[in-house]
Amino acid sequence: MICVQPTYGNVLETKPCAIGIQPSPVTPIAKVVPAPLSASALASLEPDEVNHVMVCTRVIDSDDKVTLRTATGRYLAADQLGAVSAEQEARGAQEEWAFEPLALPEDQPSGSTTNPDGHQSPPDGLFALKSCLYNKYLTVEELASGKLDIRCDSDSPTDDCSHILVRMQAGELVKAKKRLADERAKKGLSAKSNESGLTILKPGQTFHDLEANNIRQYQARGAGRLQLPSESKSGLKKARKEGRLAEELLDRRSKLKSDRYAK
Repeated sequence: MICVQPTYGNVLETKPCAIGIQPSPVTPIAKVVPAPLSASALASLEPDEVNHVMVCTRVIDSDDKVTLRTATGRYLAADQLGAVSAEQEARGAQEEWAFEPLALPEDQPSGSTTNPDGHQSPPDGLFALKSCLYNKYLTVEELASGKLDIRCDSDSPTDDCSHILVRMQAGELVKAKKRLADERAKKGLSAKSNESGLTILKPGQTFHDLEANNIRQYQARGAGRLQLPSESKSGLKKARKEGRLAEELLDRRSKLKSDRYAK
């Protein structure tokens, strides 16, 4: 979650906003807007809605470049005129950003700490967000009408309107996974979930159910009518013993199509 404020100050004394998206019912492209957050959103690390959250991914072979993916699967980008959008489903140069940590000015001690050398350290999560392609900084400014406007055309990261607070949920996700593992252990289930991509037969599930779910996941024909192979399930039982259940399911599913190579 990326929190922005029109003017720098104590986060508890100002109304925080998030760089979020505003989905539209008529188009899959959502507008990037400053979305108001509740007063407890930063403290609890729980955004008001999923549109306030972005997935941060490091660019391969880079130490500082990242991409920010919105809840609609599109990436935050900036163009040469400074307009900020989230329209592309693929990552390019315009979708690459860099977080630059900031230090507080000497006359603004709020929320900071003092190092042994006498210099102030920045509060946790205070950054400037820079477009790597155009070397411009993202800003949120208050217009004369009172509305907030998001742009990426500032040359200086020290402007108050370019200060942003970043809140990561990775730590909370680790805690949630641990709670889930503890609950599964109490019920006598495996603490590890099936995250390896393996096709397994769950307890109480028949081969018919397994194959039906597998076909239903990929079938895009038949007007919703489920089409199952006419072969017996003995082949699935044999494939399970040989450790090639997923391969057998794929072969049986491909026989239902006119194009055998369209898996």
